[in-house]
Amino acid sequence: MQYKLKHRLSAALMAGAMCCTMIPAASADEIATPETADTAVPEVTDSAAPDISQITENLYNDLPDAPTGSYLGSMGLPVATGETKISISAWVSDLYDGADAHIDADALNEDETTITIGKNLDANYAIIPLLVQTEYPANGATAEVVLPEGVEVLSYASTDADLIPAGDAEQSKILYQTYVEQSAAATGFYVKAFSDFTAQFVYASPDGTTLQKSIHVQLSDEATPTQLYTDNGVATLAAGPTPPYATGKITSIAKEGGTWLIWFNGQEAYCCSHGLNGQPNGCPTYAFDHVSRLEPGQYTPGNHYANQINIWGGLGQLSLDMLDSKPAVMSADNEQTALISEIYDETQQWIIANYPDSYAAQTYVAAAEELANGTAVQSGENGYYTYIYNPPAGYAWQIVALVGEEIAGGTEIPDVPTAPEPQYYSASWTAPAQSASGSFDLTFTVNADKYQLNTLEKVDGAVITITPSQTSGSVDGGSWKMTPAGAQTITTSGHTQDDSFHLNGGDGSATWAVHYEVSKTSTSTLSGQEGPFTSQAEADAAAEATKNAAINQLKNEAQGMVDAAIASARAQLANITFSYDEITIPHGFDTTPGALGSHQTITVPANSSNDYQMQNDEWSVKVSIDKIDSETKQQICGDAEFAIFEWDTVLQRYIPTGGYNQYKVERQADGTYKVINHSDYAGGSDNIYYTQRNEGRFVIVERRAPSGYYGDWTDVTNPGTAGSVLGKRAYSFEITKALDGQTIWLGNADYNADITTANSGGTLIDTGEGIVTISFDERSGDKSYSTDPTGIASNEKSYTMRADSATMQNDRVLGSITLSKVDLDAARYLVAGSNGDSTLEGAVYDLYAAEDIHHPDGVSGMPLLCSFGRMAAGRNLPRGILPCTMSVLIHPCRL
Repeated sequence: MQYKLKHRLSAALMAGAMCCTMIPAASADEIATPETADTAVPEVTDSAAPDISQITENLYNDLPDAPTGSYLGSMGLPVATGETKISISAWVSDLYDGADAHIDADALNEDETTITIGKNLDANYAIIPLLVQTEYPANGATAEVVLPEGVEVLSYASTDADLIPAGDAEQSKILYQTYVEQSAAATGFYVKAFSDFTAQFVYASPDGTTLQKSIHVQLSDEATPTQLYTDNGVATLAAGPTPPYATGKITSIAKEGGTWLIWFNGQEAYCCSHGLNGQPNGCPTYAFDHVSRLEPGQYTPGNHYANQINIWGGLGQLSLDMLDSKPAVMSADNEQTALISEIYDETQQWIIANYPDSYAAQTYVAAAEELANGTAVQSGENGYYTYIYNPPAGYAWQIVALVGEEIAGGTEIPDVPTAPEPQYYSASWTAPAQSASGSFDLTFTVNADKYQLNTLEKVDGAVITITPSQTSGSVDGGSWKMTPAGAQTITTSGHTQDDSFHLNGGDGSATWAVHYEVSKTSTSTLSGQEGPFTSQAEADAAAEATKNAAINQLKNEAQGMVDAAIASARAQLANITFSYDEITIPHGFDTTPGALGSHQTITVPANSSNDYQMQNDEWSVKVSIDKIDSETKQQICGDAEFAIFEWDTVLQRYIPTGGYNQYKVERQADGTYKVINHSDYAGGSDNIYYTQRNEGRFVIVERRAPSGYYGDWTDVTNPGTAGSVLGKRAYSFEITKALDGQTIWLGNADYNADITTANSGGTLIDTGEGIVTISFDERSGDKSYSTDPTGIASNEKSYTMRADSATMQNDRVLGSITLSKVDLDAARYLVAGSNGDSTLEGAVYDLYAAEDIHHPDGVSGMPLLCSFGRMAAGRNLPRGILPCTMSVLIHPCRL
């Protein structure tokens, strides 16, 4: 009895700790009822049934999704319900050592999956591991795995060396599922295929609802092939039982009534270890370890749920030789009323208190009664062989038990070895919360591109303030700052003193640096216990390794939080807006509205160096000329020829048309003249634009007067070469703000400069004939001419053209006719003294035009008549001289 008491108390302690279920053992036929159990049960003080949150916390907190409801199952405990989800995915073989890994949540949330599997070595086929899962199936629902023709389901008895097709019964168990009072289920299996294929998992509930998911399988010569099991050399024990498998895996699980049930290689199996993993997901390959046995009261054929409860409990584990020999922490003298609270954890006590009529609660109470009363464990002669499978050394996974054939009654079993009572060691570990940090730097560069609105020439000297919309902030727990933390001001520049002056410049640049940094700490700590091991050194080493792995896991968690924060910050700081404002406008320009105007909001991408255009509306004028006859005031029909010179700041002189200067003076249909802009951008318009190269300065000169008119010479008495601008009057104008948008009508009164005939320094002009000096000052635009070169004319002696501010006048070319009436006998025509000195006086002559003589303006005209004679002249003239002065010209317009 001493041996039994020792193990009884130890078993009571272990009954409260398990993975697959939390229910200790008792025979299904020996369940104590509240009426027959003497052991005290915690009093139920609240008659209200537990709500869904309590049910979830105590029984269903290891499912990916929280339940939304429940119903009471046939075993007296709630069966959770919720949104039904299914999946079909790869049955991964990578070891999973995390918590709550029974169901692969990622697979449940995927719509379709594609996997690539390597072909077996030197074979044209591949072995494909598949996993199907269902969460919250309806009671009575079914599911089917649909495989295409040519894909073969393998038996769980297959090994790498011997691939065995599944028989009809085994294949049916694998491919067809029926869910009875289950809240979740998962099954892994293997198929053999020679080519790519698609498999489907189809779910159907009793109400007609269906779900379907697919997996696409691709075979590859490069990918790693699937590894099954190897023969571990297990031999049949002499005259004893033979284990069904040498190796295997947990192939299926189902959660029934708050308890996880397992299948090993497709057969019902049972969890036997404290707090360790047991599911298909990431399951390692198990190996047969030894044969044990169950007493007849510990196993009821056909009741997986009841057997798991009974086998897991302390009494069942004692039968399986799986309890340690740690000293009892309570004695046989303990009060029975305190026993349940001592040997059961909070969840087990919650089940007893809230569901006392459940199979689990009654089993708890009955087991506690047997322990308290010292009931013998090995109470029968018959029993069942039990095959124990262990995971690889160091793997924190369940020890699994398969129940074999029944032992004949009264039969001694000397050939079933008794497992030695081992000394097990364990070690606890704790991984504290871990921190990680990260940072990044960005730059934001604004390159100004300042140019004219119409000419598109670059503009220097514009002062622009660029202001960021924000200079600091926080993102996902991190913070960022901008340097400099405010606006920057730039002045555009870059003109070059060459023929590309106007194409270069308008540049300015400002850059801001942004630094972001963040620190994160993992939201949890991890802890656990490693064991059992056969030495403390092994346990400590395993605990240290697991702790380091957990620390790395927490570091990765913290780093993941940092990475997420950095990704979020990068996304938020991918662009920053800036105000882009011109605060000083260069001379010759006005502010410009619109998208490319003087006041903009620009979006600047991180780590960019883009140009941001800004336009200025340049000043402009139009120039027109109306050529009229100075006497008749009528427009002159004949064409005049003008030259326009543009200032060039690069050459520091006025330049003629050609090259940079694309302006010409051209006559219009109405007879007036206009300055026409022949630049590519102008399209033949009559706008003259201010630019920083021309500074708004121009000179217009009449190169050739209309036929029949006097040229616009500076010195009317000393005209130069016809068709030349040398020695001519010039009309200079400058584009100003006051003149912006105006039309200038040039007249003689605008005469303000003279083009000289030599280079004497000062302001220069390239006339096309040479570079000479042009002088500027205020001048009178009037012109005076002598009309009597002989001094004897009987009419006008001179003519003065009065300058007009609105028109450009030209003076007609004048001529004179002088008749001399003489006596051929006059002394001056004879030898002195040979004759008398006679004179002819009083003769009167009329001069008639053979036809009408018109004014040279080509518009007005009249017959011109002149009388000759001293008396007609009305004054005394030298004897014999009969003068008459008149204008004589036939205008081309009349020819």
